[in-house]
Amino acid sequence: IVQAGLGFFGAAVTHLLLHGFYKAYQFLSAGDAVEQTSPESGHEGDGSRGVGVVGFLVTLLTGVAGGGVFVLLTGKGTKLDGGVVLTLLVVVVTLHAAWGFARRPSLSPAARYLAVPVVAVSGVVVYTGVYAAVTTVLGDLPVVTAPAELRPVHLVVTAVFLLAYVATETGVYRRSSRLYVALVNAGQPPANTLTTTTEEYDE
Repeated sequence: IVQAGLGFFGAAVTHLLLHGFYKAYQFLSAGDAVEQTSPESGHEGDGSRGVGVVGFLVTLLTGVAGGGVFVLLTGKGTKLDGGVVLTLLVVVVTLHAAWGFARRPSLSPAARYLAVPVVAVSGVVVYTGVYAAVTTVLGDLPVVTAPAELRPVHLVVTAVFLLAYVATETGVYRRSSRLYVALVNAGQPPANTLTTTTEEYDE
């Protein structure tokens, strides 16, 4: 929705395709292996599993490099329009992927520092390739790319998105039990949309 709102309909379709394949992969691979784990201190996503200063810098530079590759291959983000926000989204997604990969305990620090930029930036290259292909296929449509003019609302929404992302990754919202419970409750579906009676599933 954000990508379509920014005027990049090809990017929106690309997102649906790639995200659909990713979710299909997760569904089909669910339960294919059993792993024995033990409880860990801290919460997942709160940064309790540190990566060190070097790991942090590598992750940060990987995110910036991902955005740079996207700009280089697509030309988006070179003007003050919706392309800047789209490029920023690519940076955040690349940063998120790199951050998750860097915290994998199964890899040695050296392997993580080498693999993080290679894997993350390669993902951006694949994304831009699919994006270009989708844009070509949709070329006969009246409007495929119409970058929106940057307005204050774009800046506000982008700032809120970045703050929410940082709060989620750092786990700062967990420091307040009341806030955490309120957020969990707010994320629950309405009670009238739930059913525990299997006979009602087909109605």
